[in-house]
Amino acid sequence: MGVDGNDHWEYPWVTNAIGGRLDAGIYTVWVVNRPNDRSQLAKADYSTISIKLGTPVIKINSPEIPGTLNLNTSPDGVSVIIDGQYCVSTPLIIERIEPGTFGVIFSRSGYAKLSTSVRVESGETTEASGTLIPLTGSLEITTIPEGARILLGTINMGETPISLPNMTVKKPYADRCKRDICLS
Repeated sequence: MGVDGNDHWEYPWVTNAIGGRLDAGIYTVWVVNRPNDRSQLAKADYSTISIKLGTPVIKINSPEIPGTLNLNTSPDGVSVIIDGQYCVSTPLIIERIEPGTFGVIFSRSGYAKLSTSVRVESGETTEASGTLIPLTGSLEITTIPEGARILLGTINMGETPISLPNMTVKKPYADRCKRDICLS
């Protein structure tokens, strides 16, 4: 090989001819000013250079295949927020969603919110479901005069003063009531 005007030269090193292969590692190459073998280096100008050979790596950049996210709750009709964006209510199927991990919040009036993390894999259907727990509270009812009969719908709950623990919001009653407390 010739030397160019900048004192640079190239030498093709056919590594597959050296015992069939070279292992990954650091090799020392002796560079001399004329053809010479290693035993004759004392009679030549030379220098050394270290070469590091690594293990070959092949990377293929292929687009990820979207996945599907299937969300179900008990009860149905629960609002869904995915990574801060409202996405209507359950049951909900989102097709062609990019693979990744998403924060999902299920919420509905009268129920405790449910938060979870959902991982959608490339080309897969991921199912996530949750059961919302009704919010409860106690209802204390007193009347003047005492002894008023309290009905919850058609169910006789007793007479005042009365304490009703673990009460949940029931939508049919809440729709009919015009005040905080419904007395039938």
